[in-house]
Amino acid sequence: MPQLEATLPQAVHVQVVTDRTTSIRASVRDVEFELLLAIALVVMVIFLFLRSLAQPSSRVSLFRCPSSARSG
Repeated sequence: MPQLEATLPQAVHVQVVTDRTTSIRASVRDVEFELLLAIALVVMVIFLFLRSLAQPSSRVSLFRCPSSARSG
C-alpha cells in the first residue's frame, strides 16, 4: 500500500475497505487438507482390497489415482 500511495497524486487517498485475504487463505488450507485426506483414503482403500503394496498393480493404482485427479 505505501508504494501505491507514493505513485498516486496527493488528492487521492487509498483506504482498505475489506480484507478478504484471511478467508481466502483459510479456504486454500481447507482444500489442501481435503486433497491430502483424499489421497490417504485412496491409499487405505487400495491397501484394504489388495492387502499388499508390494504388488505391481497396487503401485500403479497408487500413482494413477492422484495423477488422474490432477489432470481432470
